[in-house]
Amino acid sequence: IRRVNGHVAVTAFGLREETLRREGLPNGGFFVVPAADDDSAGVVRRMGDLAAAAHRRVARSVPALAPTTRMAARSALLNTLGVGAVSGWSRLRRPPEAFDVYHVVELGPERERRVELGSRRDELGRPVARLRWFVADRELEALDRTEELVGSALEEAGLGRLTTARQVGDELHPSAHHHLGTTRMADDPRRGVVDADGRVHGIPNLYVTGGSVFPTAGYVNPTLTIVALASRLAAHLREEPAA
Repeated sequence: IRRVNGHVAVTAFGLREETLRREGLPNGGFFVVPAADDDSAGVVRRMGDLAAAAHRRVARSVPALAPTTRMAARSALLNTLGVGAVSGWSRLRRPPEAFDVYHVVELGPERERRVELGSRRDELGRPVARLRWFVADRELEALDRTEELVGSALEEAGLGRLTTARQVGDELHPSAHHHLGTTRMADDPRRGVVDADGRVHGIPNLYVTGGSVFPTAGYVNPTLTIVALASRLAAHLREEPAA
């Protein structure tokens, strides 16, 4: 984590592109922060439990506020603990000897991961959307292989030893999801919903933009790309002759 031109920037490390292609692995990155000591870790866990409990109560009573409450609780927790401190770790009086490594990985297109209409209906009688989302076994295998390769590289470089949660029997705890690709962009209407301009195949005056048109998800936050796609579509529509 560093400050660049007045902005906080986070750097990740990962496998080379040729290694990903050779091994058939998805894109991903590893983010490193100093590990909390035992006392701090206990405080973090207790505060995290309180934040999670508060989020569950709000989510049950006002479902629409659930995402906002979750983000606010997480932000307050990080600010309270000073986790957002920027750089300078090696210059501390007691430099950290251990680091927490967060592995962020791309999930590829999966036919059974989808948004569909459920059997439940809202107050107006309309079907409520239902999300089907899961991590496939092949993706867990790719996760393990990626961490194996990165761990070997770290040891060979003399930088330390990587111990993963799954190695010590802990469950996988996905911390964030960006649900993307439900109206994928493709030249062939058999492979996607919109063309390269965001126009829905077969409907000349209907366009879609946003994260749903991503052919693949990537592993970084999608907002910048979503804004770029929206700006690009706006420019295209300005040039489009009026019907």
